[in-house]
Amino acid sequence: MQEIEATTRVNEIMQLYPELTDVLMDLGLCGCNYGRESHLMWTVERVAQDKGIAVDELLKELNNRIKR
Repeated sequence: MQEIEATTRVNEIMQLYPELTDVLMDLGLCGCNYGRESHLMWTVERVAQDKGIAVDELLKELNNRIKR
């Protein structure tokens, strides 16, 4: 099992950990285009910045879920 890092992209998370799809969807990351850029190419750090949450908290949540 590979730990999710701030530089991990959303598409990598969805491929490696499909059980996290609900968490990503709750954050509004559906894979739709955001302007010219798809959410799938965003890093965890970019997601945290966009959603106004601490990157450390988001990483903790994601990594705790994959360790269950």
